[in-house]
Amino acid sequence: MYQYTRGREHLLSLCMRNAARRSLFFLGLLLIVTVLMCAKYKKPLQENVTATSSIISPADDASDSTWWRRYFCRKVRYGKDAISLPVLHRDVEPSTEGTNIFMLEMSCNPRPLYRSWCGLESWALQNRRSGVWLVMLGTAVDSTDGLLLALKQTYPNLHVVTVDLEWLFRDLPTNNLFSSGQWVDSTWPAKSLSNMVRLAVVWHYGGFYADFDTVCLRPTEHLRNVVGSQSAEYVNNAIFHFDRHHPFVHQNMERQNMNFNGALLNVNGVNIMSNTAKMACNTSNFDELVAQGRGLCQGFRVLPQSAFYPVSWENWRDIFRSGAGPNLMKELNSSFVLHAWNVFSAANPVRVGTRTLYDLVSSAYCPITKRRVVDEARVWDSLY
Repeated sequence: MYQYTRGREHLLSLCMRNAARRSLFFLGLLLIVTVLMCAKYKKPLQENVTATSSIISPADDASDSTWWRRYFCRKVRYGKDAISLPVLHRDVEPSTEGTNIFMLEMSCNPRPLYRSWCGLESWALQNRRSGVWLVMLGTAVDSTDGLLLALKQTYPNLHVVTVDLEWLFRDLPTNNLFSSGQWVDSTWPAKSLSNMVRLAVVWHYGGFYADFDTVCLRPTEHLRNVVGSQSAEYVNNAIFHFDRHHPFVHQNMERQNMNFNGALLNVNGVNIMSNTAKMACNTSNFDELVAQGRGLCQGFRVLPQSAFYPVSWENWRDIFRSGAGPNLMKELNSSFVLHAWNVFSAANPVRVGTRTLYDLVSSAYCPITKRRVVDEARVWDSLY
């Protein structure tokens, strides 16, 4: 019995040793295969990582200690697909030659609406030699649907960044207004901030500023130092171009700082730019100014309403009227931009295929974004 037990133990030990040898053999074989595979695919993987990193860096902790970002972004939670953004000036610098186009997202929305992406794409499409900069208040953007990466791959002139507002306003006339936080208590804090930021970025770098609810219809690279009249009484600050350190921009910032009013929507933007332009142009009627060929003022020009605002705000519904697109398209022959007046139309859905003006314009001038809408069977609805 003792010999039987010892024999069984010896046999068991032998089997275990053989099993261990086989395991080591297969592990070694697996290691060799892994090394060979890594050697084969190392270069393509590195190239892919480099290409992705050149688009935008992977997401990091989105928390921030700045008071203004805590205020706007306090309810924002970035998902696993969020992508961290480079910081304007610290990480990337736009040109100072006046060839930039800036658009802003100042509400800390990590997933801008399709209408916003359409506007951004249209400016990048029509102005290939210009850097098109989306400046976001948040530190990351949601890339779940892949649209941003698709746009970046098609338009190398498109850049998405965040910004340090304390650097941006430093030494500017609006620094006291920004630092006081008075604009936070306004009825429209994001709009108030946007009115200040748009002037500041153009002051620093020069170039176009355009609202998110615009669609660029033709190249604007030849236009310099221009504003567009909205009516006889007003020019609008939704679209304008000025060279770096242009005195008209500085005058607007000075007026913002002195005359800020948080209770009224247009006082800090449209009204201030209109009043400053009236003084510079020595006029009280922009329609007469343009009609008389006196659009050239003190270092800038006032363009007719057809240039940037071919559909007035009173007629914004025409842009979204089913079947009206083909006739309205004929009226855009002298226009550079279509302004969609989101302040009125934001909750107005635009269904694909309804031949509205916006539906036709989006097909022609933001094709990648439009295809994404069609693929996902969505509507151009700001509630998305």
